[in-house]
Amino acid sequence: SQAWYTLGLMHVRSFNFDAADAVADELDRITSRVREGATSPYATLVRARSLLRQKEPRLAGESVDEVLGAYPQMREALALRVAIAAVFRDIELESQLLARLEELSPNSALAHFEAGKQLADWRQYAPAMAHLEIATARQSAWPEPWIELGLLAMQAAEDQIALDALGRATELDPFNVRAKNTLQLATELATYERIETDHFIVRYRQGPDEILAREMPPVLDRIHARITGAENDGLDHVPDRKTVIDLMPSHDWFAVRITGMPDIFTIAASTGPAIAMESPRPGPGSTTQGYDWPRVMQHEYVHTVGLSRTKNRVPHWFTEAQAVYLEDGPWDESRARRLTASLEADELFPLDELSYGFIRPRRPGDRSLAYAQSAWLYEYLVGRFGSQAPLDLMDAYADGQTQREAFESVLGIDQDDLESEFLSWATGQARNWGLLGPEGMPSAGQLVRKYESDNAEAERGDGPSLADLLESYPDHPQLIEAVARQRLEDNRGRPTPEMAGILSRWAEAVPVADEPRRMLVLLARDEGIDPSDDITLGYLEHLDVRAQYTAAYAAELSRLYMRRDEPEKALAKAQRAIGIEPFDAPTRELAATIAGRAGELELAREHVRALTGIEPEREIHRQRLEAMDKRLGR
Repeated sequence: SQAWYTLGLMHVRSFNFDAADAVADELDRITSRVREGATSPYATLVRARSLLRQKEPRLAGESVDEVLGAYPQMREALALRVAIAAVFRDIELESQLLARLEELSPNSALAHFEAGKQLADWRQYAPAMAHLEIATARQSAWPEPWIELGLLAMQAAEDQIALDALGRATELDPFNVRAKNTLQLATELATYERIETDHFIVRYRQGPDEILAREMPPVLDRIHARITGAENDGLDHVPDRKTVIDLMPSHDWFAVRITGMPDIFTIAASTGPAIAMESPRPGPGSTTQGYDWPRVMQHEYVHTVGLSRTKNRVPHWFTEAQAVYLEDGPWDESRARRLTASLEADELFPLDELSYGFIRPRRPGDRSLAYAQSAWLYEYLVGRFGSQAPLDLMDAYADGQTQREAFESVLGIDQDDLESEFLSWATGQARNWGLLGPEGMPSAGQLVRKYESDNAEAERGDGPSLADLLESYPDHPQLIEAVARQRLEDNRGRPTPEMAGILSRWAEAVPVADEPRRMLVLLARDEGIDPSDDITLGYLEHLDVRAQYTAAYAAELSRLYMRRDEPEKALAKAQRAIGIEPFDAPTRELAATIAGRAGELELAREHVRALTGIEPEREIHRQRLEAMDKRLGR
């Protein structure tokens, strides 16, 4: 039984709840073979821990109470019940249970360790730290409380506590990889440079990352004003402490900063008080050639502010939905298509399971679907119930209400009814994107099959062409797209002037589609883009605002706007390009030139100064910087 129980705990920690339930069933079978009709207390504890991991503390408490009814002196069950009371903030019950444990096992660290670990899992940093400090004091040679305290302190941006705890942890258990990695990182962070503003502390390693770190404060201040304000669906809340921004020099260091291990699928993450991001600087150890770091930072800061307002008590899908929604970016094509396909196939997550798409994806693409569906649902909530509704939901979560309870009390609607209404709304949205045929009209595939069955030529192998169908259904977005794709495929993916008409129809019929706009821009570039061509500029704007890993569109627009004698727009696009590729020398050259022509000499100087760090071997940059300093009277 002990081996099975250990396996069950491992499954709970890795969010594999089905496997944990199977282990619990096996534990019950083992017990019933020993004594007919009996159930295993360890099976019940596995189920209780699973429920707690799924953010169902009430049900978890009921399960542990069942064990304690049969085994009132079972220390492990009592310790877990203390943790559940702490999660519930039931101070009276927590004190009573701690007193009972003190009688049974004087000066035991078990309950405080369990409470600290569970509170850390719920990101209740202050009470978690208090319990773990008691546990380390009571049993100072037990490494686990020290490890949990050190990892928790790193998440809470309490660096000195982390250093002390992890130092002790690695002395007691030199083989714990997470503790060893995190101690190494904490030691390195202590050497980082700092830039402090009214709301942020930016930390970075001396060297080339200083270029970006110096440019971050004004962008961060703009993000702070946007997210903490009440306008435009902001969160109307200011955290009570400065947020630490750690600019990590490599992907491995970033991953250790967040998880303690050098492997993570993303490039930035928020733990609440701290945000870490991988430097968008190409080179050894980097996973990116550049990315839209201001948009990524805005996403992560939404988590920081939202977690602060909810006291870290919020469903995972909700905080991710909020962060995507408040990035202020438009719907991109890949997300829209994934949502539409999942909607048609009835594969969207049930709302009760949406958070697990992030935590434990079961199919390829589950995590990206969870992000997209969450943002879609959040957009629906704002549109259906108003901008205040999400804020009221956050306050309900902060008060300890479950998701279903919050929907009932705040929105006045049952969760199942809300899901049904959302799916109807989502169908209309997919049609607005041009990814579903007009209401009452068959899909492109259905039209092809019907046409084949109605045409005698189909029997001889001379079936209908897509062009034939399009003549019969000239406004069908899927048919327009299919015909355009077929023509591109016939020409090996290269557009021709003769395709301009069908590509334009595709762009109009499917507003989220990138490909027709990209092809039309290529056609225009072949002739040389005319700066007065507002249609092509519109296509470029569409592509740029959705581009998160390339500055090419922003750079092109910057040049075009300067040729149109619109220096403010040109400079805005040049700055956007820098926000994606801050360490790219040609992009810096462009930004410096545009800033100079726009009369922003101080900004131009900053870009030239950055070039001296990006390409230190090029003397021309230092000469230009000296010349600009002389011109500016420095």
